[in-house]
Amino acid sequence: MTGLWSGLAIAALATLVSACGGSNPQSPTGACGGVAVGPLGCAKGMMTGTIGVQPFNGGVPTGASTYTPVAAQLALNLPAQDFIVIQGTSSDLTSLTLTVRAKLGKGDLGLGVIDAETRNVTVNGASLATRANGVATGAWNANVTGGSGSITLTSVSTTAASGSYSITLVPQAGTGAVGDRAVSGTFNVTF
Repeated sequence: MTGLWSGLAIAALATLVSACGGSNPQSPTGACGGVAVGPLGCAKGMMTGTIGVQPFNGGVPTGASTYTPVAAQLALNLPAQDFIVIQGTSSDLTSLTLTVRAKLGKGDLGLGVIDAETRNVTVNGASLATRANGVATGAWNANVTGGSGSITLTSVSTTAASGSYSITLVPQAGTGAVGDRAVSGTFNVTF
């Protein structure tokens, strides 16, 4: 009987070790290809760049990248308005979220930006939440109420997207955020 229990204990330990990571670059250990990212890893891709002058390496874990189809409304003369949302989280738990219509090219965002195809306010936007020692230190946004910049999609499908971003975000009141924050970089994700 002792041999059975020790065999089960070894099997359970092996399962636990393999579930927690190891050398897999997309494991949930917080390291992706040797780069430290948030604790949920980068199973769906990476966002890299800068926040101000500081490097940002955000892992995009399962559930943090979505493609949402929105059918064309022919009666209203509106095109399909599919969009993507991706969120990268760094090792200090700072997170950057990007939202953009799922179409190739540059998607402008910011104060008063109107989508030329829909003739309505754009869905394009970005948000940044910073942390220090696990405690929230501020939140910034760029959307139709403030901020400026663009998200450029160099490839996009219902299963993956890649591109770049260059955005100036404005502080969100009541969050401890002070002054504008500039973010720029690239992303490569799957959905």
